[in-house]
Amino acid sequence: MESSIPVFGAYMKNIDNLRDQIAAKFGEKIFSEPFGSALNSNLHGVPGEFQFDEILDYVQKRVDYKSLNWVEIGTCCGISTLKLVYSNFANRVFTFDTLDTKIRHDIWEKFYAKEYIDSFILKNSEEIRAAISKLDFDLAYIDGSHIYKDVVYDIETVERCGRIIFHDYDLYSKNEVMKAVHDLIYRRGGRFFAIPPFAYWEATE
Repeated sequence: MESSIPVFGAYMKNIDNLRDQIAAKFGEKIFSEPFGSALNSNLHGVPGEFQFDEILDYVQKRVDYKSLNWVEIGTCCGISTLKLVYSNFANRVFTFDTLDTKIRHDIWEKFYAKEYIDSFILKNSEEIRAAISKLDFDLAYIDGSHIYKDVVYDIETVERCGRIIFHDYDLYSKNEVMKAVHDLIYRRGGRFFAIPPFAYWEATE
């Protein structure tokens, strides 16, 4: 059964336009609230955000059906969660973090995405792994810690789905995210596609 998520069209492809829409709905004051500066950085002037759309387009062409369930590790302000909802091939997004922010819930509600998102705030990576182990999901998006051992832990938590998008695949993470991703490829093989700071891995067996 295909997802009933409303498709709002090309505006989700335009970061500046999305920022304008958030400002129109909430006022510029939202960027002065707690985590507002992080939200503004996510939406405007940060190299790599357009590449996220390109990665999503690439993945969409590779999946053979719609209504897929995503797991996201690292929610922050909820912008990537919103984009996953509106990727046109999502059914639900299960997103996990150790810190909650009011701003993400406000944005999801204003953009009619909240009913398609299950947000979990847990104490640590072990609790996140335990929760994810009980889920059926088709794709994963990792945007958590940049520390090598943490990235490896997150990979091991979700790799059974066979499709993972990574953020921070660049030199700014001191190569630790890149090293963890390359170790996954060395260990599992598979298909790989990168538009730094994003990368996509897909299992072939």
